[in-house]
Amino acid sequence: MKLWAGGVQPADRRDSTETFVKHDIEVEISLLKYEILSLIAYHLDLAQRGVMEKDESKCVIEALIRLLEERPDIDIDQEDAHTTVENAVIKRCGKLGHNVRLYLSRNEQVHSNVLMFTIERCSGIISRLIESIRTIQTRDVKGLLPGTTHFMPAMPLTAATYANYIQNVLAISVKSLNSAIDSASILPYGYGSGYGSPNSGKLKAMSDLLGIGPVLTNPVFASSLYPILITSVSSTISQISITISRIAMDLIEYYRDGYISLPSEFTTGSSLMPNKRNPDYIELLQGIASLSSSVSVLSMMTSMNKTSGYHRDFQMMKDSYVCMVNYVYEAISWLPDLFGSIEFTVKDPEKLPESIFATGNAWDEFSSTHDWKESYIDTGRKLRENSGLKRYMPDDYIDPVDLGYLEIIRSRYDEVVKKWVDMIEKAKRYLDE
Repeated sequence: MKLWAGGVQPADRRDSTETFVKHDIEVEISLLKYEILSLIAYHLDLAQRGVMEKDESKCVIEALIRLLEERPDIDIDQEDAHTTVENAVIKRCGKLGHNVRLYLSRNEQVHSNVLMFTIERCSGIISRLIESIRTIQTRDVKGLLPGTTHFMPAMPLTAATYANYIQNVLAISVKSLNSAIDSASILPYGYGSGYGSPNSGKLKAMSDLLGIGPVLTNPVFASSLYPILITSVSSTISQISITISRIAMDLIEYYRDGYISLPSEFTTGSSLMPNKRNPDYIELLQGIASLSSSVSVLSMMTSMNKTSGYHRDFQMMKDSYVCMVNYVYEAISWLPDLFGSIEFTVKDPEKLPESIFATGNAWDEFSSTHDWKESYIDTGRKLRENSGLKRYMPDDYIDPVDLGYLEIIRSRYDEVVKKWVDMIEKAKRYLDE
């Protein structure tokens, strides 16, 4: 039975939304765990407030715990995780299960599922970014690279400076992702369809059990944060992916020109040319930037010019978002290994193009002429006349990264996910009372 069966809409009719539902089911399967966890927390809250009879609460909670262990499939007739869970609970509990979704709308449940998914998946993304930073910090990086502007060699750059740049932009990425989640993080349950519920502002025990809050009273405001969550996080992941794509472009050029070497797990052979080792993993990281950016734009376009309530095409936004976050999470799993295995092959300034030392030579000349324009022009003359430039070892420019602060961010997410595990134990103790 569908969730809406029994209302004004006839159930025995052709379903024009079936195509969209089929595409949605795979995502719903990945969100099923969060559906069940949030319902367990919800029913523990209802039980604490005495909203339902004790035997009713216990039957529902026990059925939900079993479902969490069994992870049932979702078929086309059930449409989504909500219907699957409700039907399974009613099958186990009979009439005692009729209130499994008491006062609830699919809108607030989808919001909760997506938020919990975001917290757990982004916890993994944050962990992998931090591990990448830690891996770089443990290396004694030596080497020289051509720093480029406009894709052209510009100035000499030490490998240590470049590695420190990567650490810092990844640290900013961790902070940005944490901020994006924080800005739209509330307990979604309690707003009903977006215009009020007997639960509004009351689910504080549920909030404590899940480690997710605050509990809002205004249902219109609370429901409006669903598209904001997706838009904010997808935009931030897009920016992180773009940052990684720029590093990837650097590495592709440095690999092509012989300034770095890559281990075989990050390259593939050519289907025709036996002489080639292609940096496929790094190229695919660039593709992740395109994918995440497209989802970021989709999320903004989907919610643009809509009224403040829920809309059905948010389902397509949700599906694209969940798939993108999963893709990014899996794609960057190799980042720590990549940054731990790159070798810098050029150590001698003589191996760099001579012209790349021009700016440093102009700096040196200024120390005697005290006329920057004259120093700049004279260095240009030397280049034109091939009269030779002084080669030098560039300085290391290092801005330390505070890993301790980043670990505090990571621990916050670990603690939230641990609360979900602890909640199951609390639910089991409640069943034994």
